[in-house]
Amino acid sequence: MALRTKLVKGGGWRTLESYWNASGTAFFLQPKNAKVRIRYGGSSWWNGFTRQEKTLSGTKVIKLSIGIGSLVSARLQASNKSDTELTYDVYPGSVAVQSPEFSF
Repeated sequence: MALRTKLVKGGGWRTLESYWNASGTAFFLQPKNAKVRIRYGGSSWWNGFTRQEKTLSGTKVIKLSIGIGSLVSARLQASNKSDTELTYDVYPGSVAVQSPEFSF
């Protein structure tokens, strides 16, 4: 388990974690209305695709999983309207549980 906190600048999508030929699982809780997603492929909009885009409710834990698509490349990204600190729990590989081991 690795609990991480990163500053997400307001506006566009910001990369939290990058994957290449690896899988991973991340759990998010807050801030409310922030968006998280997995972006596979290239850095521009035309040579990549988005999976698992979700909006955080602030009360329910959201799970995102990076799978075999990271053979190309994958990025765990977040977006918010204003600057905010985002805390998330990230694990290497695939995780069978639906929520992290502890509350954050």
